[in-house]
Amino acid sequence: MMKRVRGVGLLEAIVALVILATSGLALFSWIGQSIADVRRTEDAQARAALQLTALAVLTSVNPQAEPQGERRVGRVVVRWTSQLLEPLRYSLPYAGSQGPRWEVGLYRLTVVASDEPAGIRVDFSMDQTGLRQLDTGGPRPGMDPP
Repeated sequence: MMKRVRGVGLLEAIVALVILATSGLALFSWIGQSIADVRRTEDAQARAALQLTALAVLTSVNPQAEPQGERRVGRVVVRWTSQLLEPLRYSLPYAGSQGPRWEVGLYRLTVVASDEPAGIRVDFSMDQTGLRQLDTGGPRPGMDPP
């Protein structure tokens, strides 16, 4: 008696192809999502680096002397405007001085930093003190120290 050899049927082949196609689609979807996540992470890192550069630039800015302005550092452009948050005050006397030496104010800086070649822009605000040196003779006439 001859043994009958059965091959793969058409239905079995179709089921195998559907399983393979479904797992392939899931794999491509997962890879695409991972690539999008990497791009978002790289963009966030670039914006964070731009903001850190802008903060470093703004440490040398005195908002009382420069209420608005622009500075360039390489490809990065930092623009700011400032607004006084608290009334100006005199500093406390120190080291045996007779009167205040500084007029101090708290300012809110609205900052726009951009790296135009890279197409990155960051908008943020920060609070910073502004100083103006007074005459060492004491407070200005007509103004009482705080």
